[in-house]
Amino acid sequence: MTERLYYHDPTALEFEGRITATGQQDKVWYTILDRSAFYPTSGGQLHDVGLLNGHRVIDVTEEPDEKTPAVKHITADRVGNVGQTVTGVVDADRRQDNRQKHTAQHIVSHVFSSLARLATVSVHLGIDYGAVELETGRVEEPSLERAERRANEIITECHLVDILFATRDEVARMPLRRRPPDREKLRIVRIGSLDWSACGGTHCSNTGEVGVIKLIGVDTMRGHALIKFLAGRQALEDYGRRWRISTDLATSLTCSVDDLPDRIAGLARETEEYRHQLRQAEKELLTTRAERSAAASRDIAGVPAAVVVDRHLDPKKATQLARYIADRNRGVAVVLVGDRISVAASEGGRASAGRLVRRLCELAGGRGGGNDVQAQAGNVAIESEESLQRLLMKVLNEA
Repeated sequence: MTERLYYHDPTALEFEGRITATGQQDKVWYTILDRSAFYPTSGGQLHDVGLLNGHRVIDVTEEPDEKTPAVKHITADRVGNVGQTVTGVVDADRRQDNRQKHTAQHIVSHVFSSLARLATVSVHLGIDYGAVELETGRVEEPSLERAERRANEIITECHLVDILFATRDEVARMPLRRRPPDREKLRIVRIGSLDWSACGGTHCSNTGEVGVIKLIGVDTMRGHALIKFLAGRQALEDYGRRWRISTDLATSLTCSVDDLPDRIAGLARETEEYRHQLRQAEKELLTTRAERSAAASRDIAGVPAAVVVDRHLDPKKATQLARYIADRNRGVAVVLVGDRISVAASEGGRASAGRLVRRLCELAGGRGGGNDVQAQAGNVAIESEESLQRLLMKVLNEA
């Protein structure tokens, strides 16, 4: 069993503890101490990181299958021997982020419970954001706005966040937001007179330390609404990043930040119009090119055949061009782009595009296939238009 120092003092970052067990598991080392300030991943909250006798702690877990699980500190190397006293230092930034995020979660859960009678089903406190899963399938935008406003009011009211240890009988008389596990003694986190919750996580000393809460979106989990949020320093960093991006965009588009939505919507409409015009121009260009190539077709073994080599043509357009040519010369067309060939043959004609591709691959390498009217192949070793002409002549004369 490990005495968990953060249970009583979430601000504790440095401590000494005695090694009670150590070993190697899955190519990393674990160390169990008689006392520790490192928080293990549990209750939806991420573990602490830091140093243990100078060794970087990369994970902190709970030993399973124990009534009072021990805390396992995971490191790349061995920290020390059983009985040795070691020094631990918890990363202050990670701890602060976790404290702000977890306290914010209690506030968000309380707000949705008190304003909308929506219970929290599960909690996620990840690296990128926090989230609460609510016992409802949908939350409308006005409800989100009211919840965010009330959450930030609670922050500015600077309610004390107390840690209480209560017996089963004492817990029964407390107005807990959620039914707690049935244990002889529970750790209760109380936010002023607003919210009471059984919780083992690390929290701020008062709601003012959370700084700010920003709801950032709603997803769906197991048919429930998942409310995502940012808190404290993470929310400020996100705001700073978005401010820089929006300011840079406004500068580049010569408009104010408030005008960005209309400006970008206008650009999107213009872009779609240009794309439409480009598609039309490409189609006309391919049609003109197909007619020119079809007119230049050579008769090989009674089959009109056209060859096009273009290193710069879009491979997707190569298939289309081959089809256009074959429809016009009523024979075959082979288009080479890099190491890819597209072959088309007119329907009902003497040549089969699929057989042509298979035979060309036998002669020039590569792999591909297709049907009688359309086929493709890649990784072919054909260097020039003359080489392709010779190969095509050989294949058609064999047929």
